[in-house]
Amino acid sequence: MKYGPLVYCLESNDLPAGIRLPDVALALQAATPRAFQSVREKIAGADVLTLTVPALARQQAGWQKGQLYREIGSIESRPFPLKLVPYYAWGNRGDTDMSVWLPIR
Repeated sequence: MKYGPLVYCLESNDLPAGIRLPDVALALQAATPRAFQSVREKIAGADVLTLTVPALARQQAGWQKGQLYREIGSIESRPFPLKLVPYYAWGNRGDTDMSVWLPIR
């Protein structure tokens, strides 16, 4: 019997307060093999293997009310540990946004 690849995703309820899903990027350039950790966890009564990986919360200056244009500025990033869950297990911990595709920085 053969199985396909195991896909992991990010759920918004695993993000720290103040970080939105579109602001997250994987920090793989600075990562070492030890930076990736797996944790066995129960989601909806099933044992699943979650991953914790290094990530960056990207923030740039916001828009002012009524502003049509703005200067392109640098994006500030701060590192944080990001939990990824198996795709088949998402949506079992309440209403949440999800993404499989994440940018790499």
